Amino acid sequence: MSEDFSRVEQLQFLVRVREQDLVRARDWLAAEERRLAELAARRPPPPPPAFVVEQGIGVGRRTVAVHQGWCTMAGSRTKAIPRDQVLRLLAEDGRLACQQCRPDTELGVL
Repeated sequence: MSEDFSRVEQLQFLVRVREQDLVRARDWLAAEERRLAELAARRPPPPPPAFVVEQGIGVGRRTVAVHQGWCTMAGSRTKAIPRDQVLRLLAEDGRLACQQCRPDTELGVL
């Protein structure tokens, strides 16, 4: 009977040690996550794209306006587009150019 009791005590000890290991590993993980968050906070944001297209609401998502990447008038439904696509859009419909940032003037398309 004393052997069984000894075995139970050994297993209880093992559980306590493993729980302490788990707490220590979670502390290490939290410290590493904090370190990475601080590193990301110090990193400057990427530069804005040269041009963005603002899309409408709905299934077709038609183009509403073309903006320079820094333009504050661009809404939340924007995506970056290359210069050649901007030129094509402005050639098709010059009214798409934002009246605030004037991407057509920047590209020499009037």
